[in-house]
Amino acid sequence: MDKFEYTIVAWGPHDDGSHVMQHLNEIGADGWEVVGMSPRSVSVPRAGMGAHAVPEIMVLLKRRTPS
Repeated sequence: MDKFEYTIVAWGPHDDGSHVMQHLNEIGADGWEVVGMSPRSVSVPRAGMGAHAVPEIMVLLKRRTPS
């Protein structure tokens, strides 16, 4: 029976598409495969008072573990 390990990578709005593609190719070379993605909002404090929401994408990855 195959066994898998999972990890989550978060990308914020500061990343451009080419950086994300480069990083996905690097982790893909290590056997990781994207199995899901979900948007989320992260609350970031502002100078002074309050906070603002920053969008980011949560990417779920998996790969086979050696038997």
